[in-house]
Amino acid sequence: MHGAPDVIFACCGDVPTTETMTDLKVQVINSADLMRLQSESQHPHGLSDSAFDAFSPASCPTIFAFHGYPWLIHRLTY
Repeated sequence: MHGAPDVIFACCGDVPTTETMTDLKVQVINSADLMRLQSESQHPHGLSDSAFDAFSPASCPTIFAFHGYPWLIHRLTY
């Protein structure tokens, strides 16, 4: 990647991944395992805080495309 992204689009699955593509300079993260979004202290598949921050820095907005319940993503990431 050349320079910092304008925004981060995150998604889960092939259709949401296709839906996230735009003409912006983006970083696309596709997670096949939603439990990776949780802290490693909450789930064995979870990421450490530093690993999560490397994918989704607090200074960059993240938009998560998910065909499911919005509260689920919120609970997994906050």
